[in-house]
Amino acid sequence: MGVNLLATSGDITLSWTSPVYPRLYSNDTSINPIGRPITEEEDSWLGSLVTIGATIGPFPYSFIGERFGRRIGLLCVAVPHIISYFTLAFARHIYLFYFGRIFGGFAMGGGYALLPMYIAEISEGF
Repeated sequence: MGVNLLATSGDITLSWTSPVYPRLYSNDTSINPIGRPITEEEDSWLGSLVTIGATIGPFPYSFIGERFGRRIGLLCVAVPHIISYFTLAFARHIYLFYFGRIFGGFAMGGGYALLPMYIAEISEGF
C-alpha cells in the first residue's frame, strides 16, 4: 500500500504544474500567490527543476537503501516529499516554488530508484 502511495506522490510531483500554471500566470492577486504573473523563464524553470532534482535524488537514496534497506530508504523518501508539498502549498515567492520543485524531484528520483528494487525483493518468483 505504501509503495503505491509513493508512486502516486511522484506522479503528483510531475503533474503539479498543470493546475497551478493558470494561477501563476494570472494578474488576479487573489488567486496568484506570487502577486504577479510569472515570466516564461520562470515557467521553464518551474517545469525543469523537478527533473534536475530527479537526477540527483537516486544517489543518496541508493546509498540509504543499500545501507539500511530498501524499505527504510522508501520511507525516508517521504520526508522531502512532505517538505516539497508544504513549501509549494504556502510559497509566496518564486524562489520557494523553485525549492519545492527541486526538492520534489529529489524525492521522486530517489523513490523511483528504490521502488523497482524493493518490489523485486518482496515479489514471489514464478
